[in-house]
Amino acid sequence: MGGNGQGGVDSEALQKTIDRINRKLRERLQNKKDSRPARKALKKLEGDYLVRLKKYEQQAETLRGRNSYARTDPDASSMHMKEDRGAERPWPKPAYNVQIGTEGQFVVGFSVHGQTGDTSCLIPHMENLRTHLGRLPKNVITDAGYGSEENYAYLAEHAVGNYLKYNTFYQDTHHFRKPELIRKRQFRAENFAYDPDRDEFICPARERLTFQYASRYTTDNRYVTDRRLYECHACDQCPLRGECTKAKGNRKIRISFRLLEYRRQARANLTSEDGQRLRARRSIEVEPVFGIIKQNMGFRRFHLRGLEKVKTEWGLVCIAHNMKELAAS
Repeated sequence: MGGNGQGGVDSEALQKTIDRINRKLRERLQNKKDSRPARKALKKLEGDYLVRLKKYEQQAETLRGRNSYARTDPDASSMHMKEDRGAERPWPKPAYNVQIGTEGQFVVGFSVHGQTGDTSCLIPHMENLRTHLGRLPKNVITDAGYGSEENYAYLAEHAVGNYLKYNTFYQDTHHFRKPELIRKRQFRAENFAYDPDRDEFICPARERLTFQYASRYTTDNRYVTDRRLYECHACDQCPLRGECTKAKGNRKIRISFRLLEYRRQARANLTSEDGQRLRARRSIEVEPVFGIIKQNMGFRRFHLRGLEKVKTEWGLVCIAHNMKELAAS
């Protein structure tokens, strides 16, 4: 879309190329026939490609790592609303991702984001809490939308209690009784046996997945994580292939051992006595606050546009909610 992310071709480099061609044309003999093809190509560059490239760069700058933005409010992203679930044509709408932290159903901190996913919002939200409260909370309990390696590493770095669910927490802690579900679980990569001496995973068919290469990824928040890819080379005649993978080639898995350890710690915390108490408390903490604001106070959409104005509006709503809670206590 833009130059800097696609190999260094940007509007500035293209403008320099156009200027260089212009200089060469002026240096040539004044032969209109001889310079006509070059002038035609220059006109195409200057009147079409340069204009479009500048437009793409402006759009990329507006996105700032997001997947979309709304024309009516460039700070907002197109999101599917919960109210539209079950609708025949649930069109996405310009919206913001609102995060709140609560204590006793009082809002103690909030943040507003243009990203649609919750995962990348946790660290900015925590930093916002630290800025305004002067410290981070002792423990953080969330649903499965926040359990990423980046977020786990942040909590570990700042000695915050890790009670972040991850996307497969239910499957890892639930005791399935149906044989078909139990059989299906064994084909999940995290349930493969691991041989540390040979650095190989063992699939349910007792075949080995050998290490191929490691890849490095950088998140939107600049967190760098490593993923190791393992592949099985005996899938062609495997009788369990249809249950193990739908890929055309061999079964491959990408593993971060650091993430697996963070998940193990989170699972131990969440299933402990304190973890069960905090999980039960969360269900009567943050969710009712959203319900009170949306249903009892009737606040279901922002009236202002632009991130800073929306932050102010949401801050006033949170103050109003806290005042109602204080009056009722």
